Amino acid sequence: MTARETRITDIRYFASQGLPFTGEHGPGNLRPLYAFSKSVHAIGTRIARKLREFGFTIPGYDHVYIVFTPALGVKVVRPARVVLEPWQRHFSIGADCEYIEALDDTGREAFVVDATLRVLRRIAGIDAGKRALLRRIDREITRDGDNLEILHRAIASKTLLVRISYRIHAGGGGAGWVHVEDLASGHRGSRPFVDLDSCEDLYALVDRVTLAKGILTLNPRKSASARLAVGRYRTPMRIDIEAVLSNSRITRYSARAPKQ
Repeated sequence: MTARETRITDIRYFASQGLPFTGEHGPGNLRPLYAFSKSVHAIGTRIARKLREFGFTIPGYDHVYIVFTPALGVKVVRPARVVLEPWQRHFSIGADCEYIEALDDTGREAFVVDATLRVLRRIAGIDAGKRALLRRIDREITRDGDNLEILHRAIASKTLLVRISYRIHAGGGGAGWVHVEDLASGHRGSRPFVDLDSCEDLYALVDRVTLAKGILTLNPRKSASARLAVGRYRTPMRIDIEAVLSNSRITRYSARAPKQ
């Protein structure tokens, strides 16, 4: 029976001296085996969330775990036979430790992007639509890097088009952005409106969006699961549309420090 396709949720990176799940080898931290910085983990999150935005699906699971290992030829991809949880799959890819050590940070990040897309192409198989989407993601992440934006909400009125998106920072956290287009004049403006402890927070902070009297109001989710994230910010968030269109300063929200 063919596994039901589900939208991708996350991509994470690990390392293993030998093939994972053989002998005593298992997926572990990237360091000390590889000289990757912690910032590369944001690459997997960006790619997964951008693919999810476009509806990219994978067969029967939604988490892709990529294990770099010197036990395979460089950039050779091998799916693991062991399945620890039904919602995740591990894929090993060959990476030479000395080669990675010799690269600068930009080169290492480019290597991780390429390796990630190789694994995803292996998953996509001969599906032309999925492979075309992977080529698009490759172009966008090469062009935008840390500034790659993932769309969260879009609303339109007779006069305005508003998009709420977010960026994922290399050091952790991210920023929510608002983009406004005046449909009559074609004038556009963009501003960051919230500093996020985690990109996940935006899904809790922006649920229902309303536009009235030139003010965009972002109403948070009211579910019990969202309450923890929502409670760290001042909500609902309000954005002055005219200020965005004129690229003027707007209120920029951030998480409150936890109570001691």
